[in-house]
Amino acid sequence: MDEIDRAQELQEQALQNALKGRPERLPATGYCYYCSEEISAGKRFCDEYCRDDWDKEQSIRKMHPLVD
Repeated sequence: MDEIDRAQELQEQALQNALKGRPERLPATGYCYYCSEEISAGKRFCDEYCRDDWDKEQSIRKMHPLVD
């Protein structure tokens, strides 16, 4: 599975969660959500720095939806 496939899978899951009215939960993909480093099963980030940076980016995107 390449990066585009993972992005499409995450987008589909986010859409399904939104339609169900549930908060989005990040599935463990085997890759860090921030830096894309391969990580052990069940984890979502390689360390607390990537987790914190990802959280900051998500907050900015919510406040400014046109920023990519």
